[in-house]
Amino acid sequence: MKKIVIIGTSGSGKTTLAFNIAARTGARAIDLDDVYWQKDWKRPLTDDFRSATLNALDTAPGWVIAGNYSEVKDIVWSRADTLIWLDYSLPRTFMQLASRSVRRIWDKKEICNGNTETLSKTFSSDGILYWMLRSYYPNRQRNLDSFSRAADYPNIRNFIQLRNPRETSSFLRNITAPR
Repeated sequence: MKKIVIIGTSGSGKTTLAFNIAARTGARAIDLDDVYWQKDWKRPLTDDFRSATLNALDTAPGWVIAGNYSEVKDIVWSRADTLIWLDYSLPRTFMQLASRSVRRIWDKKEICNGNTETLSKTFSSDGILYWMLRSYYPNRQRNLDSFSRAADYPNIRNFIQLRNPRETSSFLRNITAPR
């Protein structure tokens, strides 16, 4: 496992897991949200996002990338050898996302190129919580479809589905640096 993609719904813990795996293996952790979102939550042009993603992947021999962006799925998945799906329940994921958002609002923590979450944005109809609720089941179905079509991704040798934090912790305990 040298080139790992972590997928899952917003708030499932993709970035946290990516950084934990990277710390254990020496790989580079890449959060696609940081590659995608520009200052003031501006969206990049697709070509710019694809180029920035390629650059991020090509600058490290080993990487762990967190994110589900369809605009770059072909780029990322064609280079990966492992796919990890954080398939946590809707209630668990929602609570993780809500508590993370509240902490970020309270701390005014900068994320994604200097952006911050705000109370009004987080709880609005186009905010992260509503987005997660709206996209949870379609994303889950898309991920199930991807796992069932493993033959479509011949370079990916490991398909790992983690259904709860206990499974994720167990998985992490068994990861060691490559020799």
